[in-house]
Amino acid sequence: MNDEQRELAIWGGGALLGVLLLAWFTAGQAAAVRSHNATIDRLYPSYQRHYAEGANRVSLSEAQATVRAAKQAQQLARERVEAVLLAPWDTRVIQAHRLSGGSAVFSYNQVVDEIDARYRSLRAKAQRLAVGQLPGLPHEGAERIQRGDDAPALQARSLQLAEVLLVHRLLDYLVDLGVTGITMVETLPLIADQTTQPSYAGLGLRVSAVLEQALADRLLHELRSPELRMALEGLVLAPDARNPERFVIELSVRRFSEWPEGWDPALLLAGANRPAAPNRSGRGRGQ
Repeated sequence: MNDEQRELAIWGGGALLGVLLLAWFTAGQAAAVRSHNATIDRLYPSYQRHYAEGANRVSLSEAQATVRAAKQAQQLARERVEAVLLAPWDTRVIQAHRLSGGSAVFSYNQVVDEIDARYRSLRAKAQRLAVGQLPGLPHEGAERIQRGDDAPALQARSLQLAEVLLVHRLLDYLVDLGVTGITMVETLPLIADQTTQPSYAGLGLRVSAVLEQALADRLLHELRSPELRMALEGLVLAPDARNPERFVIELSVRRFSEWPEGWDPALLLAGANRPAAPNRSGRGRGQ
């Protein structure tokens, strides 16, 4: 093969390779075009139905405006509910799970003293207003309060304090209302709107009390008051078998607040480090 023949062969081989590459690329593009066309064919009827101009059609801009308006209305509704229902945390609850110098800002001993003072005051008031002896109360006694300054202990103790404040708030209200006895008080598991990054925390409490019939309507009306900041989760009302002029009422209430910064939902929503045992006992007056 002379030089001219060799040069023609090289160019001819290169041209053939180029044709093969072009054919391969074109075939691949054709497959992609067919796939995109199939997608267009599938979505076009939906586009026509929702966005195409004409009778009974909604343009994309109109649809987006509708969505924005709906989101704004939802946000306003949420803010109204939060304003009525969300309660602020007591400063001591927040301080109980924050560290300063290696220990809690509101320490174990301070939590124990706070709970003891509140429960002693509550029991004295119940006796003074003839409600009678209160039953055992949640987290009553130093041995029931979570010890330690690691993160799980701090959070558990903070939650215990928050629950005691809720117990004090509701029982103080019931004593002032004039119930004739309180027979059971127990906490309910903490709930949240999400399990990974919650926005809200819902403390829960269940209380059983005896009251005169005339107070039942007033109680149900006042529980809806914004001042109490409580949501009624459950209600059982029945005549007192020992006194037909009285009712036995069992209330389950929730108090919602913003999820505290630093609380770990994986620990608290699983019920970790929570003392067991609801407290049931106690008899009111005239029972």
